[in-house]
Amino acid sequence: MLVTAWNTIQSILSGVWNVIKTVATTIFGGLQSFWQKHGEQITQALVNVWNGIKNVLTIIWNIISTIARIVFNNWGTPSSRRSRASGKSSKQYLALPSM
Repeated sequence: MLVTAWNTIQSILSGVWNVIKTVATTIFGGLQSFWQKHGEQITQALVNVWNGIKNVLTIIWNIISTIARIVFNNWGTPSSRRSRASGKSSKQYLALPSM
């Protein structure tokens, strides 16, 4: 009786395993086929998106660094001394607002 029960369990588990294996093989085969057909286009699209993001960030960085360069290069000019004469220290100008 124990052998019969074990054989039944083994048969069921073997069948379940075969179903899992068939499903996995079908899914991964489909993914492989899809990638072979469209992978190059997907890769190129991702490269294009990344280059676009990189270009936007480069433009933003150039704007920020240009503004910073103008501000700090003109820090010692007469017009900047007049604004500093308002009583604010350079630390107050550069300080982040407290939260």
